[in-house]
Amino acid sequence: MELDAAINTLLVPAISELFVWGGREALRALVGKATLWTLLGALSIALPVALLAVPLLALFGRDFGAGTSTLRILLIGQVVAAGAGSQLYLMTMTGHERKAAILLVSSAVANAIFSAALIDSMGSIGPAVATTTTLALWNWIMVSPSGGVWDCFPVCSRPSDGHSGPGGELHAIAEVQLLNERS
Repeated sequence: MELDAAINTLLVPAISELFVWGGREALRALVGKATLWTLLGALSIALPVALLAVPLLALFGRDFGAGTSTLRILLIGQVVAAGAGSQLYLMTMTGHERKAAILLVSSAVANAIFSAALIDSMGSIGPAVATTTTLALWNWIMVSPSGGVWDCFPVCSRPSDGHSGPGGELHAIAEVQLLNERS
């Protein structure tokens, strides 16, 4: 979704800067807040589209109504991805781009294989199920302690200084400003 791209455009420079300057707790807080905003934005778009899928698709013609279930399944995948956060950007901006690329390519290949396998038996819903499943799996691996972001940054996965939750984003913003003043 475009909201994810907008939030990540603002987030990526801060990820790099906080990582370089060692602001791991601020990085964790900032990524957590961005994830929350991305998830809320995705839900605010996906829910109305899912509820109004039939009339929205009918705008394109009567035959498009058959895609209602497909659309709803794909929306679920997008919400799951939004809820997983900006792990791909976190990995690529902090020197773990090779691992991120391997996970991304593996997910794309798995999606193509599962989509091809399911289209015969499930019709257009098959690739939607395959895409949502591989997207959810890829995001789960990216956020899992043993496979993704937190394997690269173990300090980010556990709050230790009380800066998580309400107000944690203020600490992250203050730390970014402090780091900017130092440079």
